[in-house]
Amino acid sequence: MMAAARRLPTTTALLAGLVAVLVGGAIGIGVRGRNSDEAATTVVTTAPAVNPGIPVGDLRVALSDDWQRDATPLRVPGLDGPRSLGLTSTQGSAVLAQVDPAGPSLLPAALEQALGGAKGDQVASGTPVSVGGLNLLHYTVTLPNLLGVYAMPTTKGVAVLACTGDVATCPDLLAGVTVPGGRILGLGQDPAMHAGLVALVPRLAAQRRQYRSGLAQATTPAARAAAASALADAYTAAGNTLLPLRTQSADSVATPRLLWRLAREYRDLAAAATGQDGAAFAQAGARISADEQQLDDLLARWQAKR
Repeated sequence: MMAAARRLPTTTALLAGLVAVLVGGAIGIGVRGRNSDEAATTVVTTAPAVNPGIPVGDLRVALSDDWQRDATPLRVPGLDGPRSLGLTSTQGSAVLAQVDPAGPSLLPAALEQALGGAKGDQVASGTPVSVGGLNLLHYTVTLPNLLGVYAMPTTKGVAVLACTGDVATCPDLLAGVTVPGGRILGLGQDPAMHAGLVALVPRLAAQRRQYRSGLAQATTPAARAAAASALADAYTAAGNTLLPLRTQSADSVATPRLLWRLAREYRDLAAAATGQDGAAFAQAGARISADEQQLDDLLARWQAKR
């Protein structure tokens, strides 16, 4: 009787009751307005085949006749390296870069620190502006030889443009940016968190499918534990990725917390598998089912905000 009480339920039966989150609508965190899926697709597909643009990391930029590459590009903290492009014109100079945002500002860590001052204070919030139908965050700065910084979120990081000289025309450069295989995102609420989710969710979904398949096919306690631990690691990494991007909004705070809670629950599942504790395994599975449904609902709210 004791052995029967501690017997693990079949993994297939457990998985059948767990919610299939991070697929279908949960992945499609959409956007609205000029920076929408449809608008971005139009920009990409109508770009002249003979001039697909100059690579800037994973992005491309088509230049107007008055802009050209700069042999001695403007030096801006965080906007250097292989994913940057120095530009010059008769109106001034600029540098365009594909960056990973360090926080809600959408700026890279080095530039955020430089704009925050010598004490490393948090950079002031950017001002939303519209340029050529694109929604951007604009930062007025006082760094030497630098007058303006613009940030535009995409599904492949953030396009950041730093300008000196005639800042009235410099941001027009971002109108020439396209995202092959991706799209430009709107600002909306919490643009950095949204951009992070757009990049993160497909990767997490792929990991989840892979490790859940392993869990479903596992025939030993050790194999079940290994698959559950891999899922815990994936959710932990996802929460850590989103943490720097959160603001004080309820959903922004809740998203990494929920990912971490799922990680803990998968670790409980792994421990139950190792100990061959059927009751604990079922209880962890029930908590996972409830919290993955909550994650599905949370991602749907992010989608509705766009």
